[in-house]
Amino acid sequence: PFRGLSRFEARDRGVYFGRSLEVAQALQVLQIRGFVALLGPSGSGKSSLACAGLLPAIEDGSLQTWPPQWDTLSMTPGVEPQRTLLKLLEPFLALSGAPNQADLLSALGRRAELTGRGIALLIDQLEEIATVATEGSRDWIAEFLALSAEQAVPGFRVVVTARRDLLDPLLELSALGRALLKNGLLVEPMSSDTWAEVLDQSLAAYGYRGE
Repeated sequence: PFRGLSRFEARDRGVYFGRSLEVAQALQVLQIRGFVALLGPSGSGKSSLACAGLLPAIEDGSLQTWPPQWDTLSMTPGVEPQRTLLKLLEPFLALSGAPNQADLLSALGRRAELTGRGIALLIDQLEEIATVATEGSRDWIAEFLALSAEQAVPGFRVVVTARRDLLDPLLELSALGRALLKNGLLVEPMSSDTWAEVLDQSLAAYGYRGE
């Protein structure tokens, strides 16, 4: 159950402990606004919270909103975040060419109406759109995320993670910056008391206990 500096993935959810409050808070933001930004210092556990805590909870129905079933997808922006996102969505949507942001959101809403399944998208390490992404692709994904946060699309939810020390260049992308501030959830490193509980629960998951 001890991953060192490696993050917890969805397959590790059975030994992921200590973040139930943050998962509940993120679910509440997603229910109301459809977009949540997990912000914190490097190494605070943002990616693990998203991958092993939040996305599995959404798959289990903890979002408690229509539709009842959700598919979860995850990506990191890289150099071409627009291309990465469209390729990720390709198996779920009948996309022709390169749709604009509003058309893509409409297609996601129609997909949910037709199939009764929503899509929850995780963009991990969002700071990459400001540090390594090409300008055109950066601007496209920034506008897409800003539109997603402006008004929740039924059947589509967005989770992003970003390092707090690299927020400034993201905030300069004005519409996206406002969305990050409005929908941000601060992820702090766990306290000593919480770590003690995590150790006990992790050992118990393997049939051991500490004295």
